[in-house]
Amino acid sequence: MVSKSDLKKPLKSLSKLEKERVLKYKRGEEEEKLSVLGQESERKAKPWVQREVAAWEKKEKAQRELDWSNLTKLRNNRKEYFRKLVEIFLRFAQEEEIPLKYQILVDLTDQGIIIKIAKTNYLGAFTPCGMPFYDRHYCKIMAVKLGNTIGKLEGHLKKSAGGIILPDGEDLSAYGP
Repeated sequence: MVSKSDLKKPLKSLSKLEKERVLKYKRGEEEEKLSVLGQESERKAKPWVQREVAAWEKKEKAQRELDWSNLTKLRNNRKEYFRKLVEIFLRFAQEEEIPLKYQILVDLTDQGIIIKIAKTNYLGAFTPCGMPFYDRHYCKIMAVKLGNTIGKLEGHLKKSAGGIILPDGEDLSAYGP
């Protein structure tokens, strides 16, 4: 039997027998997770999905609070505050899974932060207000806008004559013939 404390410890600190037990337990848990999530039964998958979402939300909340505290500490140093915002923006941009062929350029000025996609006409900019909650949120918005722009460049987003964004053929294929 594996204890909860053994699961939290680094593997290097465990004895060979304890390490084998922990790895066997984790392997079994992952196999169960894969078999349940791969099924059509929502009832069986629900607990696993809830756990995954709760773990993601907990991690996201911890990161958000860390960002806020770091930005609050740097409020008086404008240059360092802007640099931290660039780090946050780049982390959000990484979540957008931007293809490697696009080079993202970030410029810091006295007025704010400028984001460019190399060899395109895309240019985004914002002036931080000095309030960590809003500045962090705007970093997220800029990253999503960047991801959407690259999606348009890649041809994933198509608009109707009325300006409504339509799904492409790949999106529609997920719903059947």
